[in-house]
Amino acid sequence: MSRSRLVCFGSHTASHPILTTLTDEQIQNELQNSMDELIRHKVIGTDFISFCYPNGTFSESLSEMVREVGYHLAVTTAARWQALAGTVAVSKQEVDVQVAGAEARKAELEVAAQNVARYAALEAFKRVVAPFDGVVTARLTDVGSYVNAAGGDVSARGSSTELFTVADVHEMRVFVSVPQGDADRLGPGLTATIHLPSQPGKLIEAKFLTTARAFSPTTRTAVTELTVDNSNHALWPGTYVEVQFQVPSDPNVLTMPEEALIFRAAGTQVAIVDPANRVHLHDVTLGQNLGQMVQVTSGIVAGDRLVNNPPAGLLEAQSVQPVTPVPGYATASQRKSEQPEPPPIPGPASADGRAVTP
Repeated sequence: MSRSRLVCFGSHTASHPILTTLTDEQIQNELQNSMDELIRHKVIGTDFISFCYPNGTFSESLSEMVREVGYHLAVTTAARWQALAGTVAVSKQEVDVQVAGAEARKAELEVAAQNVARYAALEAFKRVVAPFDGVVTARLTDVGSYVNAAGGDVSARGSSTELFTVADVHEMRVFVSVPQGDADRLGPGLTATIHLPSQPGKLIEAKFLTTARAFSPTTRTAVTELTVDNSNHALWPGTYVEVQFQVPSDPNVLTMPEEALIFRAAGTQVAIVDPANRVHLHDVTLGQNLGQMVQVTSGIVAGDRLVNNPPAGLLEAQSVQPVTPVPGYATASQRKSEQPEPPPIPGPASADGRAVTP
C-alpha cells in the first residue's frame, strides 16, 4: 500500500509515551525502535520515513533528535488536520475539535510537569543545605521529629516552624541606639570603638554602615548599624557591647566650662575679664552640650578670660581680682580628668575658665 503512494505509513514511537517527559536516552530508544520495527516488517522503506509526535507535544531539541535518527518528516495530529482544513477531506468542525484537543493535552502536560517539579522540590528538602558559610546558633528539631510542611503547602493545615538558625559571623553588624541630640553627627566615614564588658581593655574597631533616619517615639533614638571585622570570631551573635564614636571635631568651634554661663532675661551670656580686670558681659550662641563643657559658636574668641561660677549680682564693668585656686579646689578640667571617659559620643576638651579651641 505504501508503494502505491495512496497511503503513507509513519512512525509513532514504540510505546506511545509523551516524549517531552523522557530523558534523551529514552527518547533515542523510542525513536530508533519504532523505525526498526517498521522497516523489519517492510511496512515502510528507507527512502522516506515520517514521524508523528505522540499527544502532539514536541520541542526544538526533540525535533533535532528526530532528525538525527533519520526521519524526513515530523508532524503533529493537530498540524495534519490544520493542513487538511479547507479541503473536502475534513470538515471545519473536525479541525477545530482536533486543535482544541491538542491545546487541552498540552495544558495537561504543563500541569503534570509542574507537579513533577513540585515533588522534586519536596524531595530536595530531605537534605537541608545552609545558604552561606556560618555557624548554627539554634537547632529547633531533633532526629525523628516530624517536620510540618504547612508553610509551603497551601492545602495543609497548621503552621511551619524553622529547623535551624544559621549566622554568618565573618562580619558582624552592631546595632546602636543613638540619642536624637547626637544623630546629626552620623554619616559615612564615621568610626567607632567597641568595648566588651567581659574583656576590659580590649578594643574592637567598627565602621559606620547606615542608620534608620527615623527616631523611636518612645526612646527618641535612631537605630544605627556598624560593621565589625570578625574573622577571628571574637564576637558572638547577640553579644552586648558598649560603643564609643570617634567624631571629628571642628577646630574653629570654641568650648568653655558650662558653669561659666550666665542665664538672664537678656539671654545666655558670659563674663569676660579684660586686661584691666574689669568684667564685660557678652551674649553668646551655644552649640553642642558636651556635658561639663559646651560649644560656643559666637560671642567669644580664643584666649578670652572667663569668670567661672559668676555670682548672680555680677555687673557690667565691675572690677574683679583674679585669684589662683586654693589647694583642694578642683577646677573643671581637673574634675574632668579625674572622671573616666563617658561611653557616649565624646567632644573636645578645654582648660578651666578660658575659651580655647579643641
